[in-house]
Amino acid sequence: MPSFAQLSQRLSSPDMWQWSASYGRGTSAHSAGRLLEAEINLRAALKRAEDAHLTNDCRLSTMQCLAWTYRKLNRLDEAETLCNSALAILDQPDFEIGKSGEIPTKGKGARKNARAEAKTSSDLKRWQAHFINILGSLRMADMKMDEARLLYERALDIEKEEYGDDHPSVTSVRDSLTALAFFQNDFAKAAALTQRSLAANEKLFGSTHSAVALTLQSLAFVYTKQDRLEEAEALYKRGLTLLEAKIDASAVAKELLAPSRFDGDNLQWRSNGIFTRALGEKNPILIVTLQGLAELYKLQKRYKESEQLHKRILSIQEQVHGQNHTIVADELEHYAEMLAACGREQEARALTERAEKIRLVWQ
Repeated sequence: MPSFAQLSQRLSSPDMWQWSASYGRGTSAHSAGRLLEAEINLRAALKRAEDAHLTNDCRLSTMQCLAWTYRKLNRLDEAETLCNSALAILDQPDFEIGKSGEIPTKGKGARKNARAEAKTSSDLKRWQAHFINILGSLRMADMKMDEARLLYERALDIEKEEYGDDHPSVTSVRDSLTALAFFQNDFAKAAALTQRSLAANEKLFGSTHSAVALTLQSLAFVYTKQDRLEEAEALYKRGLTLLEAKIDASAVAKELLAPSRFDGDNLQWRSNGIFTRALGEKNPILIVTLQGLAELYKLQKRYKESEQLHKRILSIQEQVHGQNHTIVADELEHYAEMLAACGREQEARALTERAEKIRLVWQ
């Protein structure tokens, strides 16, 4: 999918500016979890793209983010309709990612057109994989696991044919298969897939990228389910060391400028990883890593260490979301579970009651 920056560079009309503004607000809201706000803005962006006959990449980028928004809102039928509409666009015989034009058949123009056709073919396959992957997620949400697996495998085959085995898009689809295996309690398969994703991310980004930290957290979670607790703890701690390290400016420059087989796509992935690490305590990957380690300590009956982490998580969530957000209620309930496990029932009840009051406000 083209980045927002890439798309913004193509702005050439008031319609494109208006689409860009709505799309930017929508993607930002989606990333922040403000899904209803995201829906409003993405629907406005899609209407603008369709009414003004903007380029296919504008339409497809908007449809992709809106489909994921519907998926997260559990509006599966709307998400599926959007995915099928996108695939219908891609099935058109004259599909072109940008605006159409006269096609030279001789000389330099013909060579340029050959490159354009190759790019169009690449874009077509990539977009098909994106929407097939979303359809797999919808089937999984609808508990149709065999259909989900077939869709994920189809998307993975398309991505691997286009990029090889180590590209971030390939890893993303592989992670979908990992989630499916985990849901089906096939932890051995989930571990193998996650190990492959970790190797790919380390090869592509180095050992300090946020994608590596996230994959370490995922693998630690799978190991916990396999009762490989010492290995899980080591992975969580490695991830925390990575996420809590200060960012060195010279190292950032070196990381951004390092050569890659995927230079066309990779700068955005690298810069996103650096930006995520720069969030510090507000980094969502840091939070899920702390949560996983706190749960691991609870399983090992290391309650003092688990409580220290829960206090830290709660403090972060309150600073980020305020004291009366449902995300804070989630953490209060996790903290309460740990307290109940070590016999501190009265304190656990107090946290549970506070969580219930927060949820009542949000109903």
